[in-house]
Amino acid sequence: MRNSRHVKIITSHVENLEDLKSQLETIQTNVLTVIEKAELWIEEKEKDFSFLEMSQFLTNETSKFIMKCHNIASDNNESARAISTSGVALETLLSGSCTSNRDEKEFEIVKERLEKMEKTILTHSRKYKTVHQKLKALENETNQKEQIDWIMQELNYASEFMTQIQSENKLLTERITSHEHTVSKLNGVSESWQLKQKRLEEQIDQLQKTTQTNEKSSSMKIEELGKEVHDTNLTLNSSERKFVALKDSVTDLAIKVGDVSSEMQTLCNKVEEI
Repeated sequence: MRNSRHVKIITSHVENLEDLKSQLETIQTNVLTVIEKAELWIEEKEKDFSFLEMSQFLTNETSKFIMKCHNIASDNNESARAISTSGVALETLLSGSCTSNRDEKEFEIVKERLEKMEKTILTHSRKYKTVHQKLKALENETNQKEQIDWIMQELNYASEFMTQIQSENKLLTERITSHEHTVSKLNGVSESWQLKQKRLEEQIDQLQKTTQTNEKSSSMKIEELGKEVHDTNLTLNSSERKFVALKDSVTDLAIKVGDVSSEMQTLCNKVEEI
């Protein structure tokens, strides 16, 4: 029958291994989830992450997994050492027992496995650091490339903008030249109109002077004509009065002639009677 203390030690190791197995299975499940997400991104079925975001996500998750493994190894190593210390003390007390030797060998095997696991974890930790550094370098290169691409794009935009500015400047220069010609023509036309206006003003002044002179002359002529009309009216009035008087005289004369004619007829009648 097994020694109860030996059974207790082995049971502690088994419990420690079971706990280790449970923790590793949890890590494995999480690792598979992350791998599945990365594969979906590669197949372009995952569109929530850009390249840099997915790279950073994988880097962070890998770091978490390695740290968990490292912590698990450290915790289990301490537990194994504690169990080993208890086993060594117990073996010292029971050094003469053959069962003790067999259990010690089994413990050594477990211890070697744990040490190998720790070495593996350390190796993976170093690999992780190397990969992390490479990812950082790749990320820097990617950032630099994206920055260069952005700079080149901005330079292209600037070049296109400068070309457009030059074209617009050329067109504007042509328009300005055409405008200058037009302005020159307009200036010539304006000068010509100014000369014409000046001449017209001189003619207007001359015409005004002539008009004023003519007005004075006309005024004098009108006054003279008015006088002549007045004199004529006076003459006409006088002639009219004379005509009326003459008419009256003619009427009186006609009456007198009529009277004379009557008297002559009367005389003729008397002569005939005689």
